[in-house]
Amino acid sequence: MIVSIAEDLILAWFPTAPSVTRVSRALLRAGGQPLHPPYAMFADATLDDPSSGIVLLARRSAETDELSLVENGVEHLAAPSDASSTLSELARRLSPSARANVLLELLTTVPAHFRENSQALSNAIGQLLDASGIAKPAVAGAYAIGDAETLVRLVPPTGTAADGGYRITSDGVRRERGPVDDDGAEQHWILGSIVQGGSVPDRLVGFAGGGVWHIRLDAIRPKPAAALFGYLETLKPGSAMRFVRGLRRWDAAMERSAKVRALIEDCVIFFGGGTRNAEGRSVKPFAYGIEAADPIPGGGVLVRGWLFDPHDRLDRIEAVDATDARFPLPRLWPTLHQDASERWKRAGLPVPERAGFVAFVDGGVPGPWGVDIVLKSGARIATSVPPADPDPRRARDAILTALPASAEIDGALTEAIAPAVERLHAEHMSRYPVDARSRPLIRIGQPPLNPRASVVIPLYRNLNFLGFQQAAFARDTAFADVEIVYVLDSPEQVGFLEGLLRGEHLIYGLPVTVVVHPVNLGFAAAANSGARVARGRDLVLMNSDVVPETSGWLEPLLAALDRPGVGAAAPQLLYFDDSLQFAGMYFERDADGCWFNRHIAKGYPRTYPPANKPREVPALTGACLSIRRQLYERMGGFDEAFVIGDFEDSEFSLRLRDAGLSCWYEPSAALYHVERQSIEQHAAHGKSVATMVNRWRQQRLWDEAIGMLMADAGNRWGLPPTLMPEIERLT
Repeated sequence: MIVSIAEDLILAWFPTAPSVTRVSRALLRAGGQPLHPPYAMFADATLDDPSSGIVLLARRSAETDELSLVENGVEHLAAPSDASSTLSELARRLSPSARANVLLELLTTVPAHFRENSQALSNAIGQLLDASGIAKPAVAGAYAIGDAETLVRLVPPTGTAADGGYRITSDGVRRERGPVDDDGAEQHWILGSIVQGGSVPDRLVGFAGGGVWHIRLDAIRPKPAAALFGYLETLKPGSAMRFVRGLRRWDAAMERSAKVRALIEDCVIFFGGGTRNAEGRSVKPFAYGIEAADPIPGGGVLVRGWLFDPHDRLDRIEAVDATDARFPLPRLWPTLHQDASERWKRAGLPVPERAGFVAFVDGGVPGPWGVDIVLKSGARIATSVPPADPDPRRARDAILTALPASAEIDGALTEAIAPAVERLHAEHMSRYPVDARSRPLIRIGQPPLNPRASVVIPLYRNLNFLGFQQAAFARDTAFADVEIVYVLDSPEQVGFLEGLLRGEHLIYGLPVTVVVHPVNLGFAAAANSGARVARGRDLVLMNSDVVPETSGWLEPLLAALDRPGVGAAAPQLLYFDDSLQFAGMYFERDADGCWFNRHIAKGYPRTYPPANKPREVPALTGACLSIRRQLYERMGGFDEAFVIGDFEDSEFSLRLRDAGLSCWYEPSAALYHVERQSIEQHAAHGKSVATMVNRWRQQRLWDEAIGMLMADAGNRWGLPPTLMPEIERLT
């Protein structure tokens, strides 16, 4: 049988050829004339089954329509095949070992000696493979590693692990180096571009000993490189390290692109067993943690986490929304993170001041977010992200408590934290309409029919000073026609508060009205809810930890509102040691260029003469403030966009000034203020960034106006230096 396998190549089979010791001694004839090289013969010396005969590979010539083999005077004929004879038919007649040898010659001898490497040769090899029933390895995975290179995981048939292989494509045959590692259970091959839909199937053929296998590469759909990292993470450390060592050996022997080299470097860093620190302990050279990916109302996500990346392998971090749309985080703003700093310390490396990060990106669709780490190589790692809290208040508070307060207003706050917190806060507030939160739920006693003033007292958690306030109000005759309105901003205490107030009513007989918020809505909302319920002409907004020194303080505080141009007035506030806490508020730029609220003469003795002079001041505190109720309503009350509490009073003062009204300090009204007794009970405010968020909001709204107000402040306002600068920063 003579079969054409390429344009000028034939394969001849002599099925009756005897078993000979040296086929080279046989005489080959074409058309009765000696056959000239190049040719190759395969006989019993290389065949397991002598009955398979002898196979001849030769160049086609005019005389090769009929070939004969003469050995020991006996002639064996390979006659021309009929139209139905094919290479596949021939392959089925050969023994497995003979087929393997024929394949090897077609793959090696033909391109090297016959100068034939064409699509026809590829087709012939494919026919031989398909007809031979050769075992096919299982493909355990395939990963695109960049620049058209693919890493293929194979599970070879038993006993046929290959040290090398060949690619069969439309362009012919080429040598493949072989697997990158020596793991007997699996082999990892790195292959060049896989041809999809070509005129000749893209195949990989592997040899080892007498065995052979092949697979169709064009049936493989490689996964992205990130999946390779996921696979390596499932391996035992020893297996992963063997793979990495093999990958490095393979890389050292090949010329590869920078992108593939970068991926290999990432594999080495992640799975190469780590490095040793000065104490000899193993240190993983790259680590990360994504602690939260909080969806933000209106689109966007705030990502919090930490990085340990001394080799600078990170390219970017991407947030992935519910539609799989990807949003690169514009910048990772560094934040304090003790645990992450410890990693740098344990590695014996310089410890960064801020080893954590926070980042905000706008856009996307509502729903859960994922986070991908993208390395310099382009490899993508899908991280594990804790489930986000769907409640905007809890999500807001989690952000505020997770990020420690900073003395600076920097990009972490202005570009990430504050925008996210403000939108979560707005969503939280929108869920509780004004009408639903401004209804009095408890009335104790009979309130005055036409009160001249209403004292509004927000309550949150700390109720320890109510008895002192009630005692002071009860002995003051001015309270005979004053309405007292409490607004409870911690609704879980309503039962305890009602019992407490009913007990106080039995002692002092003061009627009170109580508004109970459905949830915690913050100081500004509590003050506004009380003002909506109030019926007096004048309002006095008072903290629950403010206690009058003596009777008679209310009259001068309300009388100050009769002064021409006065919008609101505040009394003198004292510490219990009779030092000054508040004698007016002013603004001072901090080192970061942002305005801080300061209290005039804070820490001075109450006898300090300027502090006992009624006068206009730049701004007032909300701890105790009087204002006409209609004016308060017209001004819109305190701005509820401020989170929990802080800066809503100074911002309100600035709005009064913008309306042409002044802020008045009235020292003839003196009260004690324990200071920050309630707000410090709020887990999301005490020692958190809530104050900084509010400070930044005021800065955005009023920076220029404050600058004009505080121009030539020494001469205009007569401001002495504060005696308590650290406390002043928090108030």
